[in-house]
Amino acid sequence: MKRKFAAIACTAALVGLVLLFAAGTKNEGQTLPSLPSRFVPNTSITPVITYQSGMAVSAPLTEIKPEKPWTGPQREAPLLPMPPLTIPPETTTVVPGSQVQQTAPGPAFAGTLGLNFDGQSADNFIPPDTNGAAGATQYMQWVNTTFAIYDKNGNLQYGPADASTIWSALGGACGTYGTYKTDPYVQYDQFANRWVMEILATDTSSSAPPFSECIAVSQSSDATSAYNLYSYTISSSVVPDYPKLGVWVQQGQTGAYYITFNMFTPSHGWIGANLSAFDRNAMLNAQPAQWVSEQLGSYEPCNPYAICGSVLPASIDGSIQPDYGTPNYEFNLGNQNQLGFWYYYFDFSTNPPTVELSQDAAINTARLFLHAAHRLPAFSVSHSRILIRPSTRYRIG
Repeated sequence: MKRKFAAIACTAALVGLVLLFAAGTKNEGQTLPSLPSRFVPNTSITPVITYQSGMAVSAPLTEIKPEKPWTGPQREAPLLPMPPLTIPPETTTVVPGSQVQQTAPGPAFAGTLGLNFDGQSADNFIPPDTNGAAGATQYMQWVNTTFAIYDKNGNLQYGPADASTIWSALGGACGTYGTYKTDPYVQYDQFANRWVMEILATDTSSSAPPFSECIAVSQSSDATSAYNLYSYTISSSVVPDYPKLGVWVQQGQTGAYYITFNMFTPSHGWIGANLSAFDRNAMLNAQPAQWVSEQLGSYEPCNPYAICGSVLPASIDGSIQPDYGTPNYEFNLGNQNQLGFWYYYFDFSTNPPTVELSQDAAINTARLFLHAAHRLPAFSVSHSRILIRPSTRYRIG
């Protein structure tokens, strides 16, 4: 199940990271910073707080036999379309020269190419959802339901293996081989030196609800170590799609793992975006972990021309942490010339957790030209290549 404008929406996440590093030093008084006056606190949405439905600790992956990747017939995830964007009246006419255009070739690439090696195949799943993360000494790649772990010389250390391998100690939808799984995402939490990953799963081989959100957090910087495993049951009245994971850790705080979803009805009608956070500190310590979520409506609190969908959480790249109390920046493609922008703050050290959601009116941008119904064409790959650029930070190129 896919949303088809990820390439465009990723721009929003980059903007968020630029804004992030405007933060200064730690606030020794540890008071929450004031939001800009243009941000309107949203009090109409009631946060839903729940705990995991399942929890376990795995053996080290080196002691678990990898489940073989899917070898059955080609599978195509059902397309769950969001409503089409409505173009604001002032942008229905294209003004010549109003778009950002490149008028001359850019400078020649001056960087140093690093290692380039073969990744995994697409495991007969359309689209493949290829993503990965670089840790201290390793690289982990996901291609939909299959993952593999490499050292930074390109040597395969584990896999390719089916997703159920990691969650096998948990059983159920997450840990059973052959159940429907989709939309994996992996991040490296450089502030704890842990791997964090998620995937959606059902109890059957079909994409019918109810779904489980499966999360795994490694117990060390070694991706082949043991994992703290969690499953969260998602209501059977919704079908989740397009989860995206961000790591957010402020100075002097334990932070949270932020995950956003698109939510649909079982008949694939549009509901709206879901903004969630999971108790990072509890997950790092294999303790029961709270999940706090807020469900946006189909259009509210967005402006009349926006769709509250495909919201992306910011994730910290590098070693600089935001100030104490800095909220997570979350963005989406509001319409053809605006980015939706939210401040989303959690503090799991309070009981109940502190939750604050505020929204900016919008960020104006140069107009974007989108595919009809703001979709990008579906695609498939048969093989992947991995390029690692030399860097002092954990970065993948």
